[in-house]
Amino acid sequence: MNVDSQTIDAPMVIRAINALNHAIGVVAAWMMFPVVLICFTVVILRYGFGIGFVWMQELFIWVHGAAFLSAAAYTFQNNAHVRVDVFYSRASERAKARINIIGVIFLLFVTCGVLFYVSFPQVMTSWKLGERSSSLSGLDYAYLLKSFVLVFCVTCILHGIVLIWESWKILTAPRTGDRV
Repeated sequence: MNVDSQTIDAPMVIRAINALNHAIGVVAAWMMFPVVLICFTVVILRYGFGIGFVWMQELFIWVHGAAFLSAAAYTFQNNAHVRVDVFYSRASERAKARINIIGVIFLLFVTCGVLFYVSFPQVMTSWKLGERSSSLSGLDYAYLLKSFVLVFCVTCILHGIVLIWESWKILTAPRTGDRV
């Protein structure tokens, strides 16, 4: 996309969504450093000294899961997500804009909406019960990890709004000779 939604002509809400997703993505990226350290420690303790801590293994999984779910919209924002590309890369900017709008409305919004709808009651139940690990020496606060599914849905939907705005700007801009 040629439209930069951080430009002065972008509505404040678009700039705010981009800033939020960027900030969350940066935090998620920095969360990978503890993931590596925790994993390294688990492996050294387990295979070097024969010591294992369930809580440390769970911490590795939890921090990784939280980082992964948090970084999804940031990855989407930077066009670094996995794309099944049959004809998108060869399409004109205007055709890409149309594909993006259709994809966001009929795929992203629907998928994230259904995931949020299905997950929300489970996350709320987890919070009400104060859910913890099923392992005796595992971590408390499992409801925090489950909440990241909702963060994933909300941040991806928000970025979908940004992508629709960027695509709409391309479609309403004067034509520059692109194939349609």
